[in-house]
Formats: sequence, C-alpha cells, structure tokens
Amino acid sequence: MHDIIRPYSRIDINKEFIKVKKKLHDEAVIRGVELDGRPVSYFEDVYTGSIFRGGEKYEYEHIRSAENLHSEYKNIHTDKEIALIVNHRNNIGVTSLEINRFKDKYRIEDRILNDDDLIRKFQIDVFLTKRNVSKADTSINEMSLQILRDRRND
Repeated sequence: MHDIIRPYSRIDINKEFIKVKKKLHDEAVIRGVELDGRPVSYFEDVYTGSIFRGGEKYEYEHIRSAENLHSEYKNIHTDKEIALIVNHRNNIGVTSLEINRFKDKYRIEDRILNDDDLIRKFQIDVFLTKRNVSKADTSINEMSLQILRDRRND
C-alpha cells in the first residue's frame, strides 16, 4: 500500500483523469453556450490566458505532474488516493500542445518561468501561471491531508 519503492503507475491516475476531463469538458460546453449560444467548449489556457474553443488544438494538463506527485506521496498514499490528489480539478487545466509537451513532467517554474525567452516564446502570463500553480499546490496539499484525516477516522 505505502511502499516507498513501488514503481510509478498511471493506471488509477488515468482512470480518474478521464472522469475529470469529461466533467471539465461538459462545463466548458456550458460556458460556450452561455458566452455565444453555441454548444462548443470554451477554455482559458492556464499559462497564457488565451482562449481555446472546441476543435482547436489544446490538451488537458496536470499543473503538477502525475509522476512527480506519485514520487512525493507514494510513501503515505495508495495509488488510488494519489489518483484523486493528482486529478484535483485545481491541478488540471488546458494549455497548448506545444507548452504541454515542452513542460512535460517538470515544474513550470523550472522548465519555463525561469527563462525570459521561453516566457516570450510561449506568451506565458506569469501572474496567471503563478496563481494557477499556487491554487494547484494548495489543493493538492489539502486533498492529501483530507485523505489522511479520513483514513484516521475510519
């Protein structure tokens, strides 16, 4: 259960990710209808603030990577619990394929935010990005603590 050497696995993470992405997509379609009367998804990029509409090239992104969170929490959480933590809605956003692939499993602070050329290249809104990263970090920590509290109360 809490084996510190257990290998990284995306099985439970991906199952939960599919559920959360569907919910986020459904909410984005409602936003599209509210904004312009068409049932087309409407997303704001978590790093640039640019808008994506249904049919455009975007990807759902774990702000804090699943692999890194698995490594961080595997000694105190099961894979199913980690899947819930990783897929907290505040840790998932939408961004361009280019940004998502470049960022990969790395922290955005280390991969992009420390390089002015990359900030310009990707048109990163630093304030927006830091706000979204902070929300993700807070939610991840709160979810982990809540799971641990719930476990003690069972």
